[in-house]
Amino acid sequence: MVAGAGWYGLAIVSTAVVFLALTGLRLVERGLLQRLAGQTLVLRCELPSDPETFWHLLTTLGDLRVRLLQVESLPSGDTDFQRVRLTLNVSGRVPPTELLHALTRAGAVSVKLEE
Repeated sequence: MVAGAGWYGLAIVSTAVVFLALTGLRLVERGLLQRLAGQTLVLRCELPSDPETFWHLLTTLGDLRVRLLQVESLPSGDTDFQRVRLTLNVSGRVPPTELLHALTRAGAVSVKLEE
C-alpha cells in the first residue's frame, strides 16, 4: 500500500511548481502589456478613391510603428472619395497631432480624431 505513495508526492510538487511558473509568467505578461501598450485612437479619414493613397497611408502607419486594429468603410455620397474609420493602437512615442499630420502628408484629404 505504501509503495506508490512517493509518486503522489512528486506529482503534487511538480503540479505546484508548474502552477507557480505559469502564474508568474502571466503576471510578467500583464506588466509588459501595460507598460508597452499605448492608447487606442479612432480616426475618421476621407481618402481619394485611388488604391495607391490607401497603400501610402498603410506604409506611413508602419513607419510610425502604429498598429492598425480595424478598418471600417463608411458610406460616402461622393464617388471621388472614400470615407474610412481607422482604429489604431498608438504607443507613447507618437503624439496624436504628429499622426494626423503624417496621414495628411500621406494623401488623406481630411483626418479627424473621434472622441
